[in-house]
Amino acid sequence: MPKLRLVTIGPSHYCEKARWALDRAGIGYVEEAHVPMVHWLFTLPRTRTRTVPLLLTPHGALTDSTDILRFVDRGLAEPARLYPGDDALASEVAALEDELDELVGTTARRLVYCHLVHEPALFVEVMSQGLGRAERALLRGAHPIMRRALARAFNVSPRAAARMRGRLDELLAKQAARLADGRQYLFGERFTAADLTLVSLLQPVMLYGRELEGLPASIAELVSHFRATEVGAWARRVRDEQRTRRAG
Repeated sequence: MPKLRLVTIGPSHYCEKARWALDRAGIGYVEEAHVPMVHWLFTLPRTRTRTVPLLLTPHGALTDSTDILRFVDRGLAEPARLYPGDDALASEVAALEDELDELVGTTARRLVYCHLVHEPALFVEVMSQGLGRAERALLRGAHPIMRRALARAFNVSPRAAARMRGRLDELLAKQAARLADGRQYLFGERFTAADLTLVSLLQPVMLYGRELEGLPASIAELVSHFRATEVGAWARRVRDEQRTRRAG
């Protein structure tokens, strides 16, 4: 079977969600990372959509991270699946996954853009993840235009940053209450799609594995804040334990 192609924006947390699921299942793929907005040139002709991750398979294209997780899950034995065989539990997992995608993912993204668009050097470093030579050169030359466009698209402002930070604190407090009984994962002792989703979607405000020294002060403070939360500490532990673990 030919390798799958995963079209991404390298640092996207939704793309990390898909990437993690594929890695976990041991499925071979080639990643095709692009600069934000430039990626439209590679998604629109293939699927008439602008969104990534986009997984190209011999049987068609998958344009949503959840669809990619479900595609991956079909090839796994039940104990290793991200969606449990028990229908009631699987429904709860899927509902929480959707909630996290719609709330945590969008809030974390807008919050980080409120800071990142004002930091040219870090913007170029972050957005260069996985790029080929041509797009790296494009990014270095055109990042002021890209940063202005993203600032408009996400309506960034100090007020928006404060509002998104407060909203993300509230969303994480809700999940902290779920974990308060000492359970290992969001649904007990089993790692599910909900866990993978939450840990992945927190990537922009956690910067897993990145030292804070050398980061712009506002971003270092933001990351330090979320790492210090209960869910932040939990997410770092789960990622350390699960990110390189194969299913089964």
